[in-house]
Amino acid sequence: MTSICLSGVSKSYGSFKALRQVNLEVKNGEFLTLLGPSGCGKTTMLRLIAGLLEPTEGKVLFDGVVVNALPPHKRNVGLVFQNYSLFPHMTVSQNVAFGLRMRGMDATKIKADVKDMLEMVQLGSAGDRYPSQLSGGQQQRVALARALVIRPAVLLLDEPFGALDKNLRESMQLEVRQLQQTVKVTSIFVTHDQEEALTISDRIAVVNEGCLEQIDAPRSVYQSPATGFVLRFVGASNSFAGKVLSIGDGQIVVQTPYGRVVQGHSAPAEIAAGDSVVVAFRPEKGWLLPEGQAGATNSCPGFVKGAIYLGSITHYYIESPEGQEMVVFQLNSSIGRAERAYETGERVNVCWDASNTLVFRN
Repeated sequence: MTSICLSGVSKSYGSFKALRQVNLEVKNGEFLTLLGPSGCGKTTMLRLIAGLLEPTEGKVLFDGVVVNALPPHKRNVGLVFQNYSLFPHMTVSQNVAFGLRMRGMDATKIKADVKDMLEMVQLGSAGDRYPSQLSGGQQQRVALARALVIRPAVLLLDEPFGALDKNLRESMQLEVRQLQQTVKVTSIFVTHDQEEALTISDRIAVVNEGCLEQIDAPRSVYQSPATGFVLRFVGASNSFAGKVLSIGDGQIVVQTPYGRVVQGHSAPAEIAAGDSVVVAFRPEKGWLLPEGQAGATNSCPGFVKGAIYLGSITHYYIESPEGQEMVVFQLNSSIGRAERAYETGERVNVCWDASNTLVFRN
């Protein structure tokens, strides 16, 4: 297992800055996901770690040793890409053995290691088949086996499931996570899929326009986003503008077009009374009550514009008198106890607690 550090790393292409003073530490054996929209710099970061690019500024370190000038083949990294990059004229076993042969390993040892790795990725009987004879998921398993059989210090995965359908993608997420924990290799995974990042990671680094917005455990990134960008990019949210009226007694009071909203947390250091802010809450943290009923610190009137029934959950789409659109997720198992179903056009109050309110500088 190898720790990785990016210290003040920037990467420029002419006047365009793909990365800006990035500082990142990846722990031994950790599974870290780089999450962000297309073009934000996450693949550039991965390529810098792999040695396929050199930073314009800063240092890349493996176990505390600067590797800026070290070529990819001397960094002992395993690479897995979205397009698999398998050799079509080679069998599955030959593909997996390729890296070992390039290292001059004994043929008997190669055969044993390839056999063990194919068993690990559940392809023990597919060694004599060719990539064209495999499904997409099987081809991706071969690519993983080829990357892992060399016993890399670091495993780098760049959108590896992008070509797979939803069900297979979800299955592969769990398989890769279990495989990573079995072989205990430091892993960095690139994706723009928020659910994928939340599912598979020890920690998530959210990337935006070449900068790191937040690095934290999946639960913290979702429940306690550090910036408005993280709030908007990771999961759904309801947000609206306001002005801070007061800060004190462990709460922030914000005036909004829909009345006063209270946040029951200590204020971020950069927010002060009089500041323009955005207040927000997650859809699953809200609930509906019939018009006129109060049941929370914060509420906003509106009417049910539409509802989508999804079996275990219903998504209610609400519009306020001022035209603000909100969404509330309601578990259908709660109907008949604390909550009930609502019809399109019905007037309601959208409610949420102060403890679930988020406030960001506008």
